[in-house]
Amino acid sequence: MTNTDTRALVHDFLRSLEARDWEGFAALLDPDVVYELPQSHERIRGRDSYVRFNAEFPGDWHLAPRLVIADEDNGVAWFDWKVGEETAEGIVFFRFA
Repeated sequence: MTNTDTRALVHDFLRSLEARDWEGFAALLDPDVVYELPQSHERIRGRDSYVRFNAEFPGDWHLAPRLVIADEDNGVAWFDWKVGEETAEGIVFFRFA
């Protein structure tokens, strides 16, 4: 995969989340994906569990990318995250297979 391909995957990841396109989101994930939330000490394992985590997350949340960087093996997305009137910044790290 090229940098352009992996960068597009990260953008697709964020777009599918924002659109609540759970089928499209799942198609981007490895079946054995592991999502770790260091701030809450949660670890979510597996595509179905990770999709469910996002689909069931409470509130009317939205994501807006600020910066996406990727090479052939790894990527990072820095984004704004909003739930109702609460705003925060998020960072997601990717390892591509």
